[in-house]
Amino acid sequence: MKKIFKKYVIFLLLIASIIDFNIYMPISDNNILKITAIELFLPIMIAYYIVLFIRKKLELNVFYKKLCLSILLFFLWYGFIFIARFLMGYEFKQSLLAIKVSIFPLILLFFIHRLSIPKDHLIKNLLLFNFVLNVIQWGNCTNFRMSNFLGNIMVYLTLICMLFPINIYYLEQKESSIFYKIIGFFNTCSVLLIPLMAGSRSSFYISMCIFFILLMYTLATRKIQSLFLLILSFLVSFGGNYYFLNQTGVVSYSHRILPGFFEQRLNPDDNLNSFDDFEEIMDQEKDKSDNLRGELVQKSLESIKKSMIIGEGIIYFPVDTDYGVSLQSAHNFILEYINAYGLIGFLLYGIIHLIIIFELWKTTILKGSLIFLICAFISTFGHSFVQPTLLIVPVVVLFFFLYSLFLVREVPYGEKS
Repeated sequence: MKKIFKKYVIFLLLIASIIDFNIYMPISDNNILKITAIELFLPIMIAYYIVLFIRKKLELNVFYKKLCLSILLFFLWYGFIFIARFLMGYEFKQSLLAIKVSIFPLILLFFIHRLSIPKDHLIKNLLLFNFVLNVIQWGNCTNFRMSNFLGNIMVYLTLICMLFPINIYYLEQKESSIFYKIIGFFNTCSVLLIPLMAGSRSSFYISMCIFFILLMYTLATRKIQSLFLLILSFLVSFGGNYYFLNQTGVVSYSHRILPGFFEQRLNPDDNLNSFDDFEEIMDQEKDKSDNLRGELVQKSLESIKKSMIIGEGIIYFPVDTDYGVSLQSAHNFILEYINAYGLIGFLLYGIIHLIIIFELWKTTILKGSLIFLICAFISTFGHSFVQPTLLIVPVVVLFFFLYSLFLVREVPYGEKS
């Protein structure tokens, strides 16, 4: 039982990160707080590490000791600004949501280190999670863009783009099973196809960027399996989209990315008199989206200028949309984190990541997996520059699991851990 748990624990935790529910919280504005199932493990994990510390069984290397110190400094600063904001009448509750998302995954990083999970188990868990996400999302294939899975399509697209390089990375391992190769092919086809079908410009450009980086890498290193998978996935994805999967909704959203490419296959809805009318509607929709982001960035910058060091603590700003007034963040993780923690807090939180990245640089250079780490970073930060993805629990949890994948010790296939 213990071996089975250890083999699939990452997959179970990732599934728990996408299961959310509401709980009663009197200090929130609407007395409701949405949490994910994985957050229920937080008190257990904290208690577990406290017990290990008291019993002097918490063994940490130099890297994890540095990480602990940087986290402690960050919390001391956050405690200071939290009290300061409360006394000065600033917003202090919204930053609690941000710190929950920012710090909780770090505990998972320590947890995985403690379990010493082999690299092959980690990779397979990530591929299975990617597969489950895709299977569920394909149920919305007639209208991906309006899918409510994970809240909205952007969360899903961010997750599958982050996992894209891992599907190719798996083929680089010493052994890879047919079952997981098939899963990897399905996952790769999905990440190349669905952003286009959903009309997501950021996810499409990011997935194409990663595709060409991996394509050049496999050509340069003569990785035949990986090269074949990439080329076949590309042909199946774009050929399938053009010839077989072009429902009206798919064509409509694909036009946001490749204007005119699907014009001859367009089958407009009854309320669209011509392709020109349809094209105008799509252009208006893109303009609205871009203008909304610009307004949010402007409001975020104005808030930062008023109190750059401590910060006003406002992360979500009211904006007018087609559905009424909505509270939204700046759609840029740098602005969002400065809004949440102030400039000094943002820098202290950045130090945590720099410590991890420096360690990753050393380990990935030695293991030859640097290119896959770079691709994972391109996806994560590429999305977070234009979407509020680093304020979303499943995205941040997956991000730290990717950290763990490249930090974990190597265990040869077939060797017992």
